[in-house]
Amino acid sequence: MLIRKDDGFLHPVPSEITPPQVYAQRRSFLTHLGAAGLLASGASALAQTPVPRPGKLAPLDAKPSALAGAQATENITTYKSASTYNNFYEFGTDKADPAENAHTLKTRPWTVEIEGLVKKPGTLSME
Repeated sequence: MLIRKDDGFLHPVPSEITPPQVYAQRRSFLTHLGAAGLLASGASALAQTPVPRPGKLAPLDAKPSALAGAQATENITTYKSASTYNNFYEFGTDKADPAENAHTLKTRPWTVEIEGLVKKPGTLSME
């Protein structure tokens, strides 16, 4: 009785291996296909006429638009709202808290202390 032993690699049958002539023809076909694509794109690029660059544009009239929906329906944001809105929560959980509480942050003198398991512990000034 013949027992087949699996060595982890499936050996292909010689009839399933692509002959070198067919493989070379496939590469040649792909090369010709790419060249034809380049020729077609190059020919269309050469057939296009360049568009002349415009000169300086005239300023637009300051008239309201006649198109429906082109007008802004919202008011302009006030300076106070735009300059105090904040997404950072270091000084509070409300959007206005950083603008109200940031003045309490002491930035001078600003130092960094290096401590723990280091060779040279110390305090460094950021200035």
